[in-house]
Amino acid sequence: MAAVEFALVAPLFLLLIVGLVDLGIAYHAKLRVNAAISAASYYAFQKGQGLTAATAPAYKTSVEGVASSLLAGVSDDLSVEVLINNDPTGAKASTTFCVSGYPPVFTAAGTTSTSCGGNLMSGKFVRIAVSGHIKPIFVSANLLGGYLVVADFALVRIE
Repeated sequence: MAAVEFALVAPLFLLLIVGLVDLGIAYHAKLRVNAAISAASYYAFQKGQGLTAATAPAYKTSVEGVASSLLAGVSDDLSVEVLINNDPTGAKASTTFCVSGYPPVFTAAGTTSTSCGGNLMSGKFVRIAVSGHIKPIFVSANLLGGYLVVADFALVRIE
């Protein structure tokens, strides 16, 4: 009798355990993404003082490197994107912007810090984003569309 009950319950229990392991792996990947964004944000804030259009490419590469180094081994599909003042080239790095809303809307405010209204001042901003997919280890690709999406970003005022 016990063997029959075990035969009926074991597949469901095994499926539950396997699903929990996959979700645990996905949650761990999400935590690693958050840690990478946090470290890159801290680095961007510390090294971003005096950022200009001339120094922007090297600065952008350094910030991407900090995030990428912490994402090693998580997934081959994760990508890091760094935007300086909402520009991938860094050409606008010498301009200050007022930022509002979600998703962030950037409004140019000149080369010096000015009032944006509501006790807010314009500044220079770095957006650090990580996005990609995590392949499940156990769960069938048909159940989850083949992958789990992992994405997050931070907007850091550097000046």
